[in-house]
Amino acid sequence: MDDKWFTTWSIVHILLYILIALFIPNNWWFAIIISILWEIYEYIMSLLSKDEYYHEVLINRITDIGFNLIGYYIGSNIINIINKN
Repeated sequence: MDDKWFTTWSIVHILLYILIALFIPNNWWFAIIISILWEIYEYIMSLLSKDEYYHEVLINRITDIGFNLIGYYIGSNIINIINKN
């Protein structure tokens, strides 16, 4: 269990959501809903599984969503800049 708000997985969250935004830009509800659903899935799996991958503290789950949205913001802005040119 990791009780840090920033881990190496935080970088993965940002990069993944930049990629998602490049293919599905400017759809904030999609990004928010997918982020929340994934964290709910991880929480349920943490109850059912002994695998350490799923076990996180609440602050890490919340910051994961925040890092997802930061990545999505960056990716959406990249697409917006490309589309302006």
